[in-house]
Amino acid sequence: MLSQATSNAAAALEVIPALAEVQGVLSTGQAAKALGMSRSTIVKLILGGQLAALRTSPGLTAHYRISADALKAYVSRASVCRL
Repeated sequence: MLSQATSNAAAALEVIPALAEVQGVLSTGQAAKALGMSRSTIVKLILGGQLAALRTSPGLTAHYRISADALKAYVSRASVCRL
């Protein structure tokens, strides 16, 4: 099972080369750029529970931070779903 997850992650990195360079914690804008998506799509993924993130501000204008590992895990899962 672990080897399948590792191969899925490797396949995800092949699909999105910029993702291999992603490290640390990213803003929604940085995550969007790495995946070639809009920032609003990233926020929808977060709110829909598909992408793990930490909310860093209260109120109507929420800000989120996404770990590189969470972003890579999302891509790995999304890549498997498309196959």
